[in-house]
Amino acid sequence: MRNGFNTAGFSEVVHEIRKDPIEAKFIYSARGRRSDLTGLTVQVLPALLGTVKSPRQFSFSLKDSWVEISPGEERIPSPMDLFLAGVGSCMMTTLVGGASARHLSLEGATLNMTSLPHSDAGSGGMFISAGFSLATASEDTRCEQLVGWVPRQSPNYVTLATSTPVALSLNSLHPSRERVGASSVASRAPVHFDNMKVTWVSGTQCLASPSGVCSDSSLRADAPKQLTGVDWGPNPQEYLLAGLAAEISGLLFKRSRGTPLEGRTWEVVSTGIEDVRGFLGVNPEIKVGLQDVEVLVTPPPGASEEIDSIVSQVFTESEIIALLVNPINISLYWQRADHVKSSPTLALRPGIGE
Repeated sequence: MRNGFNTAGFSEVVHEIRKDPIEAKFIYSARGRRSDLTGLTVQVLPALLGTVKSPRQFSFSLKDSWVEISPGEERIPSPMDLFLAGVGSCMMTTLVGGASARHLSLEGATLNMTSLPHSDAGSGGMFISAGFSLATASEDTRCEQLVGWVPRQSPNYVTLATSTPVALSLNSLHPSRERVGASSVASRAPVHFDNMKVTWVSGTQCLASPSGVCSDSSLRADAPKQLTGVDWGPNPQEYLLAGLAAEISGLLFKRSRGTPLEGRTWEVVSTGIEDVRGFLGVNPEIKVGLQDVEVLVTPPPGASEEIDSIVSQVFTESEIIALLVNPINISLYWQRADHVKSSPTLALRPGIGE
């Protein structure tokens, strides 16, 4: 154990994958639902980790992406908050895993992410500033090497920094299928979002805190038990897909207004595949990042002539899809921290539940 990270258990996972590559295929999915009765909700569905089904069922009630928060009103997480929690927590756990593998001890770590304007049109007019604050006795050169590891080995970082196509399919009643690429959403620039802070807790556990959301509503992230976590919360890939499914289902509901489908329930399942041989270093030719990202839309029954128009419009205006299909420039840096403030109940070593 180092930094609460079970390096021996992780080595065992790598050994199993080397023996049987089918164990490296991880399939994650999430279901978003928007209805008049329950509002906007999203559920993380059981994952398939190689040949093992992992019953990681987490659910969230969210704020619709288009709803403005009144002054003084308590803010609850939005689909974009879940998506960014996935990006930030992936970068954090990659850093902690790299530190543990390199015998580098951390006393604390935080990550602050925000979006900033950018003059480069290829970046969609924005880039993400991501700064680590590390409390460690290790020398600067080792910390720089550690942070430099993140852009190459963090799956969600790579997913965001490269163009990740999103496939759209409708249920069996509407068998049409199309692939959405960067050129088809060029009219939608990536969104400029508020600050997201990720605080490392222990091992693969961390807390993601969207700007303006109370600390009690911070989003808990963790790895599955099969990857040395303790199922304390969704993992980074599940958060990313949950944000995608939730945003699309909410926008579909919104765009149904004024049509025969107004007020009806829309359901969206997002799925992504991760070949973990890439970031585990088993096969350097395997892409690090999510692959085969797909959105399956289940529309309300009836009024099929309206569905194609609504779905097409939503995919064009989706902020999260814009972040996926447009390569985003992420400016990564680090600074030294003497200490990282955290709740005494969260400053656990070696790991939650151990």
